[in-house]
This record gives sequence, structure tokens and C-alpha cells, in this order.
Amino acid sequence: MRMPFWACGIVVGAITVMLSGCTQTSSEPAAPAGLTQSGDTQKTLFNQDWRFALGDQTGADAAGFDDSAWRKLDLPHDWSIEGPFDSKWASGTAYLPAGIAWYRKHFTLPAADAGKLVSIQFDGVYKDSTVYLNGHALGTRPYGYISFQYDLTPYLNATGDNVLAVRVDHHDFADSRWYPGSGIFRNVYLIATNPFFVEHDGTFVTTLAATDDAADISIATTLRGMKSAAPPAGGPESVFGIVTTIYDADGTPVATDSAKVDGPAMFLVVYGQGEPASKQFEQTFHIAQPALWSVDHPTMYTAVTEVIQDGKTIDAYRTPFGIRTIKFDPNTGFWLNGVSMKLKGVCLHEDAGALGSAIPQQVWERRLRTLKEAGTNAIRCSHNPPAPEFLDLCDRLGFLVMDEAFDEWTGGKNKWITGWNNGTPGKDGYHTYFDEWADKDIQDMVRRDRNHPSIIMWSIGNEIDYQNDPYPPNSPELPPIAARLIKDVKAVDTTRPVTAACAFPETNLFKTLLDVEGYNYMESHYAEDHAANPTRIMYGSENKSDLAAWLTVANTPYIFAEFLWTGIDYMGEARQFPNRASAAGFLDLAGYRKSEFYFRKSLWNDALMAKIQRDAAGRLVCYTNADAVTFTQSGKSLGQKTLPPTRIIPVPGDPTGGPITAFATRKGKSVTDTYALPAKAAAIKLEEYKTTFGPGDGPNVAQVELSIADAAGNVVPNAAQDVSVSIKGPGRLLGIESGDTDSVENYQAPHHKAYHGRLLIYVETHGTVQVTTSAAGLPDAKIGVGG
Repeated sequence: MRMPFWACGIVVGAITVMLSGCTQTSSEPAAPAGLTQSGDTQKTLFNQDWRFALGDQTGADAAGFDDSAWRKLDLPHDWSIEGPFDSKWASGTAYLPAGIAWYRKHFTLPAADAGKLVSIQFDGVYKDSTVYLNGHALGTRPYGYISFQYDLTPYLNATGDNVLAVRVDHHDFADSRWYPGSGIFRNVYLIATNPFFVEHDGTFVTTLAATDDAADISIATTLRGMKSAAPPAGGPESVFGIVTTIYDADGTPVATDSAKVDGPAMFLVVYGQGEPASKQFEQTFHIAQPALWSVDHPTMYTAVTEVIQDGKTIDAYRTPFGIRTIKFDPNTGFWLNGVSMKLKGVCLHEDAGALGSAIPQQVWERRLRTLKEAGTNAIRCSHNPPAPEFLDLCDRLGFLVMDEAFDEWTGGKNKWITGWNNGTPGKDGYHTYFDEWADKDIQDMVRRDRNHPSIIMWSIGNEIDYQNDPYPPNSPELPPIAARLIKDVKAVDTTRPVTAACAFPETNLFKTLLDVEGYNYMESHYAEDHAANPTRIMYGSENKSDLAAWLTVANTPYIFAEFLWTGIDYMGEARQFPNRASAAGFLDLAGYRKSEFYFRKSLWNDALMAKIQRDAAGRLVCYTNADAVTFTQSGKSLGQKTLPPTRIIPVPGDPTGGPITAFATRKGKSVTDTYALPAKAAAIKLEEYKTTFGPGDGPNVAQVELSIADAAGNVVPNAAQDVSVSIKGPGRLLGIESGDTDSVENYQAPHHKAYHGRLLIYVETHGTVQVTTSAAGLPDAKIGVGG
């Protein structure tokens, strides 16, 4: 293993990196009490009142184009999920349509923004988008998963109508191995700044040293100057400076630092003849008794950087961050804040069934909290950069993250069309853009995400070395590309190691270039490779969910992680129609717990637990981490069972004879769980899942958990009634998800068949909304949400 020199220091035989932070995004929580924000920068959510048309539209880039008949909608939006499912499309992308479409938005520049620099930020458009303002092309971005900005200032009408138009080209519908969606599927922002401002993603917060007693923090801030037609009264004698203040979670200032800027020189850049220029400033801070960020206590701080001109704040940039240190050691694995720990990770794709790839923050919060309940403490973003608000949630909920770019480099992988490993695959995909765009895409990912305390590794690719798909074994083409991507990453961030998820880690030729090497399904090579390469840092970057894979991690000091494929079922990578999704997760598409969830909880969660559940084969078993379990039925003992190595105990007795209770004990503590054989379906139960963090910058979405139950309230698992849903009040039905990977029902329809007695109903609300559900043979059920 090549041992790099790290700017933050090096420990012999190990990688030590120390970092904090997460960059400014409007989806972050409101400023804590006591923290005030000043300055003239405005970052405005720009999601409302767009117009949409499916199909290419000649002349739609022009400001005067008539779009009055187009569909009106709010962003984020994924048109593919609107369907219908059809076998003529590709199994890899869930048998859903793609194509070409246009979005247009009319707006008037706010008076307060007159004379400012105005830009537009898209957090994700899938894919190959071209953006126009008032008929002028601003640029094209092929990669669908990265945030990007364009300067609108040269073409803005200071008064009157402006028209923003976006062409999205996803005509190659079989371009992915999983469901990517189509359209402007993430948030859009309008940003207005003064001519002298903190550059976009222009702060970088680094922990130089940290203990429970004290922390030393460095903040690198890049200021940018742009030309302006209206210089201030102070002229070249203006005095410029920056002041950064750090606030704790309660909004109390804990440290501050100021730096002077070369005013005359910057004035010439901003208001004179100089070209746009930027300059970086370093500030250091000492914080006594810091609250260190960890998976159990994800405490966040906030840095507010103010740009000062002649005593007045002309720009303010807010950076939430967390203070923590990380270390990777070839013999002892991963360390967080000086404590050795195992990463209990899952891989996640970015879709949510009925919502497609346009996923509101509340939906991710529900899913992530459920994963946390199982003991999950790490996420691999497979295989592209996630939405910024997803990483914000990982910061706030305490997940460690492997941020990943690219499922393919210069060669196209197989994209199955008629079914996984069936028929003739397509080869469309990102590889057609790689040579031109990969450097910018990966650097933009790292620059955008580099301050999140949750992120501990950068991944430059997934199974790029998979033999003959597309490269031959030991292809000499790969090391130069890997070296190029690693150089790209380290030009932006040297505080985290670079990794890749390798299909053949023991033979691929770029493994020695990586700081940390990921092994996909290659647990059998750990011992041999460690013995032959004792300085190599390695871990399981993709793993099956069987017990043996976990025990290898748990019992091997130098293997610090496993990332299960997958945490949640996902659309695409499907078999033959009508199967349209993968059932690999331990949560289903609706985010409900499958039997595998309880098995994983018995392995990963230290809290004593026991759960009687039907397994995937229909057998009644008890998942537990207890030392022993005593089973009773109708007051009679069915005997005691000690914990087997599998942590799965077959449940004795016949449930038709009455409820069976498990009494589980461990070290003087006990828990119980009772299983009752459900009776006939008698009612529909509705419950709203309440999130903690709210909608962020997305719509307010209520998640209604529906179950069909017997008279005693037990879910009837074989209930499959068609349930109708009606909405009354200021809201709309977004979709209904059953979790059935073989269902091709229309997600937009106001009814859906229950699966295993359950449904999840998504409702966008703008006030109190009444949701009414009905099914044949059952009384209607109602619930008020969104109030």
C-alpha cells in the first residue's frame, strides 16, 4: 500500500485524518437561537411554478415561446415514475419510460436583487441537461447526480419577465443498471450576491486536533470578486475584511477570528478592469471542551463568515460542521475520535418506490431512522453522489458515509433490457461523457461535500475492475484513470482517504494507488491479502447479508467494515417483467421492516431484543441476541432455548393454539415479544409517521402507514385488498407504495393493492388534509395530516 503524506499529519502504518464540517445548503436547519445572520446574500428556493412538457419542443429555449398549455408543477420532479410500467422498456431501469422533456419557469427579479450577481443552482438533473435564460444557452451538464451553477447576470432583465428553460435528454432509457429517474429531480435555488462574496462551496473546515478538552479548528475561506458597474462611495480606499464566528448547537458563540483583505487590490478586481479573481484566507480557532461529533452524539456547530466593506457586512456565508477525528490503521481498522469501531454499513440507491428519485427529506429521515434502529451506522452512496439534504441528515442522525462517484469509467457496462443476465444488454451510460467530464464531476462532488463530518471516504468507482464487463482482466487501461481521479480528489481534499469498491481486489492493477481498498464479496481473500500486504488497509465495500460475512468483520481486527447489499429494496436491476425492482434490502420499497431486518438487528444492535417473525421461507422463528429464550403459550412453558450461533431460534408450538410469547434474558435483563396468529381482516389502521427535522427545502409530505388488521389490531399478512385513497383539503396524493417488487400498478392511481397487509401513502400537504381510505368488506378509515 502506498502511504500518502497527509497535510494533517501521519501515523506510521496508518492513515490519520481530522476533519469537520458541512457546507452551506438551504436545506439545513434554521439558525439556532442566538445566532443571527446578516449580509445581502439571498439563496432562494426556486422550486415552485414551473411548466413541463414531455417530448422535444422546437423553439422552447426562446423567451417568447408559448408554454401556456404546458403542465404546471413544482420541483423536484421525476417524470419516469409517472409510468406506465411496460415490458418494452428496460429491466435495469425498472421497465419505466424515459425520453426528452422540457421545463420552463417565468420569473421577475426581486427589486432587492437589482445590481447584484445572480446565479442558478441545480442540485441534480437526470440527465444531459441544457439550460437557457431568455434564449441564451448557459451550458450543458451530462452527469445527472451532481450540483452545478450558472451565472445568470449577463442575460437577466432587471425588470420584466425572465424565462429559464431546461432541456433534459434521457432518450437512452437503458443507460443505467438501476432506476435513475428523469428530470429536475432535486432542488433548485436562485442565488444573489454582492460583487465581493464567499465563493460557492468556498469554505473548508478542518479539525487540526481534538480531544474532549480542546479542539483546534482551521477554516479556509475563498473570497471571490466579480466585476460590477456600480462601485461604492468608498472607492479604492474601501477597507475589506472577513470575520468568522463559530457558534455551538445552542447558538452561543464559542470562537471568532478576523482577517484583513487587501482592499485596493480587491477593489480593482471587483470594480475596476481586472478579471474575476479569487483569494483564499486561512483562519484558526481554539474551542474549549468541544462536543465531538460521533455516531451516537452527532453534535453540530455553525461557522458564520461575514465579508466586511467599510464596516458593513456585504456577504454572510453559513457553514454547519462537526468536530471529529478519524484514523485508518492496517492492523486495527477504523478509529473515530480515538475509539476503535466497526462500520455496520448498507449500500443505498437513490429512489423511494412510488416517489421515484424525487425524494423529500421527510422520506429519507423515516428510512434512515429505521436503518439506525437495526444498528446501522454507515452508508455507502452507491454509486453516485447523493442529494445534499441526504448528507445533511447523515450529519444530524450520526451515520458515517462513503461518498462515491461513477459506476463506470471509459467503458460501458452491461445494461440489461429484457431481464437481469437475460438477452442482449445495452451499453449506453456515463462512459460516453467520462473523458470530458469526469475530472470536473468528481471535483465538484468533493468540493460540495468535503465538509460533512459524516463523510469518511471518497470512492472513485464501483466494480470498475469487473472482468470483461467492460474491461479484460488486469486491464492496463485502468491504473492511469485511477491515478487521474485520485489526483482530482486530492487537489480538493487531502483529509480523507480515497477508495474504490473492487470486484477483484486481489488482481486489479490500480489497487496499490488506493489509500484504502474496498472488497466486494471477496471475504475469502482477507487473510491471504493481509499476510502478503500487511500495510494495506482494507474493508468490505459490498457484502451479502449472511452471518459468516458479518462474523468475519466482527472477529478480524484489521477489517473495519461491511456494507450490505442492500439496506433498502430499490427500483431496477430487475428480472423479467413484471418484476421491476430488487428485493435485496432488509427494508422494502415502502420502508417497512422485512424479516431480515430483525436478523440484522440481532447482530448489529447491542440493546437486548427478541422478535418472533415469519422468515422469508414462512417459518416461525425468533430473532434475538439474548443468552436464552423461554417460550410460553396459554400459560404453559414450551421450553427454554439457548442462543445458537445463527441468532435465529425456531419457535416451538403451534400458533393456532394461541399466542406464543418469547421471554428473552441476558445478564439479568429481559425482554418479551408475543406472536398471535392473525384472524380475519376487520379494519384499516392509519398512522402518520412524524419526522423530527421537517420538510427542509422540499414539500411538506405526510407519510401515512396503512395496515389491514384483525379485530385485535394484528396485521393480517395475507391481506391484499385493493385500497382506495381520497384527499380532502389543501394537498394532493403523491403516490401509494406497497413494497411488492412484482407490482406494476400505476403509482399515480388513487388506489393500490395491499401487500403483506400494508401500504404507505404519500400526501403533499399545505395545511390540514383529511385522508380517507376504503376497501371492500372493511369500514372506511380516516386520518388528518399536515396540520
